[in-house]
Amino acid sequence: MRNERKPVSENKLVILTKIEQQLGRIRTIDEAKNIRDQAEALRVYAKSAKKGLMIQNRAAAIKILAEQRAGELIREIPRVGGRRKDEEGKGIRNRLLQIQVDVMTAHRWQMMANVPVATVRKIEAEFSEEGKELTSSLIFNLARK
Repeated sequence: MRNERKPVSENKLVILTKIEQQLGRIRTIDEAKNIRDQAEALRVYAKSAKKGLMIQNRAAAIKILAEQRAGELIREIPRVGGRRKDEEGKGIRNRLLQIQVDVMTAHRWQMMANVPVATVRKIEAEFSEEGKELTSSLIFNLARK
């Protein structure tokens, strides 16, 4: 009996679906970064292997949603007022250093969190239909308006 194999693009869709299901369970910035990194790896693979813009844009949307969740969680980090150096390690800069997120990336993710999820999904669908590539930069620029 032959072992039936699914097409690679179908396997990637299953993987993307599993990653996407994790979005609602994100509780820490590290979890958000992990999901973001997985989605980005699949996006890069889909693009380089020419697996289709739909898969690429779906991976990009998951990446963006994880970045938005990270931005929401970064906003919740307590700010330590009045001191540049925080010896106790409680300030936002120290926390960002611990999780290896630079200040500019944290800022971008916080800005992106202002764009509603429904808007990201709508843009994903429109771009996939129109043959355009969805990017984090597009959502960041939308947030800046």
